[in-house]
Amino acid sequence: MALCQEGYALLTRELGEDRHTLHRSVLQYNTAQVYVMLDRTEDALVHYRKSIEMDPYYSEYYNESANILQREERFEEALELYESAARYSAPYPEVHFNRGVCHSRLGEWEQALAFFELSLELNPAQPEIHVLRAEIHEELDDAERALADYDAAIALAADSVPARVNRAVMHFGRGSYDLALSDMDHVIAIDGGQAGHYENRAEIHKAMRQDELYRLDLDRAEACRETA
Repeated sequence: MALCQEGYALLTRELGEDRHTLHRSVLQYNTAQVYVMLDRTEDALVHYRKSIEMDPYYSEYYNESANILQREERFEEALELYESAARYSAPYPEVHFNRGVCHSRLGEWEQALAFFELSLELNPAQPEIHVLRAEIHEELDDAERALADYDAAIALAADSVPARVNRAVMHFGRGSYDLALSDMDHVIAIDGGQAGHYENRAEIHKAMRQDELYRLDLDRAEACRETA
């Protein structure tokens, strides 16, 4: 923080207030990033705004400011800044991803799906988008598309715990217990310290009338809680 402030002060002393504004905008941006790390979001937003005033055509300033606003649940303000971020740059996947997340948190499913699709067109290797999109399809009672997106997420990231757990729940609800069990076995193999995973698998064993395995997984869940 001190170095950012010293750098800005040095430019001002040497060059006055009106020269090399692009360099100044970078120093304001760096200061904002430090404030983000300190969890001082309002201070960060102040410096991002100063960066934008000095260089209003740099997309990343808008995008990162909007990310803060989204975390603060100031969704409408965030969406305005994301729109500016998209306007002042060649297309890039992150800004459309962020817009999709923002719309999904507002429950605006169709807009979210549209922006996720744009992001995937620019970068197809985003398993997290498939998970988010699958959750939206579940909200819209479109089980087939939800499963297809969970499948796509797992194809891109075989160890995606959210995708595996959610897909297991869907398989369980459809009575496909073997498929549900396979997913939960995989989840526990890579993330075995979570009581909830064992409880989920216990319910599958119960549905399959595997009473001994059902009780064993409940014991494992309790052991996880005791050691947490």
